[in-house]
Amino acid sequence: MVPRVVVIGVLCLALIYGFSKGWALLAGPRLSVITNIVASSTPGQLLVEGVATNTETLLLNGAVLLIDTNGAYATVLTLPSGGVILTLIATDRFGRSIHVQKTVVIP
Repeated sequence: MVPRVVVIGVLCLALIYGFSKGWALLAGPRLSVITNIVASSTPGQLLVEGVATNTETLLLNGAVLLIDTNGAYATVLTLPSGGVILTLIATDRFGRSIHVQKTVVIP
């Protein structure tokens, strides 16, 4: 017969392991955004890139952005001169979402 201490220890280790693996699901989506003006012959080009973790869908001003297996995304936008508000919405598989708004001034 196995002592109770061993059984309790194994159950505690199983709970800790399950919690560590399930934390990403419990935490919800996370999003980082980097914007850089592209130095090219076409004025007004803006590189929007970053990492979206624990994310199933990512929208930039309503348009879907593709995410690679590591969560990285990137797109180049051509925008008119002046101020522009970028809205990114990351949603996980449970419907939880995070919204990030970034104001960019195009020279």
